[in-house]
Amino acid sequence: MLSQLHAPARNTTTTGFGTDVGVVSATPANNGIEYVSPVQIGGQTINVALDSGSADLWVFSTQLPAEAVLIPGAAFSILYGDGTGASGNVGADTAAIGGVTVVRQAVQIATAVSSAFVKDTHNNGLLGLGFSKLNTVKPARQRTFFDNVMPWLAEPLSTADLRRDAVGAYEFGRIDRTEFAGTLSWIPVDTEQGFWEFSTGGFRVDQEGSDWAKHTAAQAIADTGTTLMLVSDLRGVLQPSSRSTAYGRGGGRDFPVQHHSPGPAS
Repeated sequence: MLSQLHAPARNTTTTGFGTDVGVVSATPANNGIEYVSPVQIGGQTINVALDSGSADLWVFSTQLPAEAVLIPGAAFSILYGDGTGASGNVGADTAAIGGVTVVRQAVQIATAVSSAFVKDTHNNGLLGLGFSKLNTVKPARQRTFFDNVMPWLAEPLSTADLRRDAVGAYEFGRIDRTEFAGTLSWIPVDTEQGFWEFSTGGFRVDQEGSDWAKHTAAQAIADTGTTLMLVSDLRGVLQPSSRSTAYGRGGGRDFPVQHHSPGPAS
């Protein structure tokens, strides 16, 4: 049976964690619907989208270095929330992001992808930052890059600084306190489904808000794989708003949003 890959052990501090810190740019692409970051796989730099809503690291088969070692019998098939997907084989190679490195990281080699990925000339794959229980490799799930590198980091966390029409960053191993004002807020995360899932208290539209929007709490997922904010079917709540405009795909509507509270730090 295929066993799960494990990164080699390294010396850590007495706190149980290492000293590594890494930072990588996050550049908006495709009119701001995604962010791409350079990663090194087998010494080759590849642009990928870092996605906290999934746990698979895959690249196009043409992008994988010839030296990569295939894992016998391993395969993957992933379907994303927007209907796109990828499938193929699985290899192992050295992967590095922003100065932090994992040796023998599982790298999924896509031999079939949705047409949307083929048309996207800005990135060559995805790197999942969700929890490893979401990984789709069979017969044995593989650990994510973040789970593998966590013991080596100065702090066991990652942060996302994603900006509109400007280059932001992902950081591993520390919180850059120069990048925000005020007090850092922490919220509990429910990892049962493998997502960065948390409870919300609801939301309002046009400063009004129906009884539903004011009082109905909901579970939300922090997903860096898209810049869209997706909510439940609220046609009865949202249609009266004169400030919304129809969105061409998926039957949605666009609303101007004012953000007043800090989001999760990691």
